[in-house]
Amino acid sequence: MICITICDFGYDACRHALRRCERYLHTYPDLVVEIRLDLCGLNEEENQRLFCDSKVPLIATCRRRSSDLYFPAVLSGASYIDIDGIQSNTDIQHILQELEGHKVQKILSYQNFQKTPALNELISYFENGVSLGADIIKITTSAQNTEDTEKLLSLYILQR
Repeated sequence: MICITICDFGYDACRHALRRCERYLHTYPDLVVEIRLDLCGLNEEENQRLFCDSKVPLIATCRRRSSDLYFPAVLSGASYIDIDGIQSNTDIQHILQELEGHKVQKILSYQNFQKTPALNELISYFENGVSLGADIIKITTSAQNTEDTEKLLSLYILQR
């Protein structure tokens, strides 16, 4: 999967960026586009239009605690929803329950841009995501050295 992130501000800027991304769909058929709802400043109608009109699969992402931004996108055809794993399990469960019955893949994201945590912490995060019902667990860390990279590869190998 190749993912391009759009975080342009305003509907026209987002729509223009999305149209540019759609040109790559023939070359990269596994292309998806992430719409950062928390950064784009779209109202509900603009959110719905953007997701309805897309020719490429879209990920609805919101890094702030504003799950109300997800639902217009989901109802308008988002293929994926990316939930920030920093939220409490209760908040994540609430979002996931609200999405039941909708054809949307649920991504639970964990980001640590300072370091790569210990392997047992990464495994714990992965297992928590699985237990909450996420379809995809996304772990992003800042690998500072070969040891950090090996931890991430170990996680991948262990969870296959």
